[in-house]
Amino acid sequence: MSPAIAPVPAPAIVPAPAIVPAPPAPVAGAGASKNKGSAPELFNTAIGILSRSNGLEECYEPGRPPADFRPFDAAKLIPAGTDIAVNVHYTPNGKAMTDHVQIGFTLAKAPPKRRYIALSTSSPSDRQRFAIPPLDANWEAPPAVVTFDKDVELVGLMPHMHVRGKAARFYLDYPDGRTETVLNVPRYDFNWQLWYDMSVKVPRGTRMRVFAWFDNSPANKFNPNPNATVYYGDQTWEEMHFPSYGLVVDDIRWTHRDVVAPGGYVGGAGLLGPPAP
Repeated sequence: MSPAIAPVPAPAIVPAPAIVPAPPAPVAGAGASKNKGSAPELFNTAIGILSRSNGLEECYEPGRPPADFRPFDAAKLIPAGTDIAVNVHYTPNGKAMTDHVQIGFTLAKAPPKRRYIALSTSSPSDRQRFAIPPLDANWEAPPAVVTFDKDVELVGLMPHMHVRGKAARFYLDYPDGRTETVLNVPRYDFNWQLWYDMSVKVPRGTRMRVFAWFDNSPANKFNPNPNATVYYGDQTWEEMHFPSYGLVVDDIRWTHRDVVAPGGYVGGAGLLGPPAP
């Protein structure tokens, strides 16, 4: 399966729809709140779904094309009975609008030989470590760190920040002590977020470090308020350091939990990103 997502007809207010496959949600009475009008329990919120899911299977950002795994003779596996949750971040623009998100799938005609695993990770997001100072033109976020527990093929990378995002860089630290820069994005553009295809054989024990820089100065024409301290959040006027990466593995039984150590992916045990040192 290869997915594609498109916000129609309101891309101006939809910066990031995401597909999240999860086990079926419980029926009413099996842990669901019985108080009408009360806040939904964590189990049925976006965070709750992510925590018991296979992570983000696909995400649309402005400028990103559909995903296609056929060149790798690979596909994604969505087991029968899976619930697919669509998490959409809206940014109001002062006008009433109606949005209809379209999701398309290309189904494999034959059993694939390899499995594609889409993953996202995050820097620490707490306010103690992620706080962009006012007027800072080159603030460096704490890195997002991923450790690979299996031999994999790294086939794609994409940085993701909001309108203060300035630059990003991806490093691989190999078990033999070598460090390789696998992607350098010196001029990040929120309005044109690209997925970078590649093919890098990554041995077990390799660590990937992802760095990002932000421009919270008046010189950034997209900056809504250079005098604000900016924290991690979903809204465009907040910020995040939330890189995505794609892997192809030879054993189609492996999931993200088999190939990446906890803390290196969003979903399940890796929900909140790397733990505090």
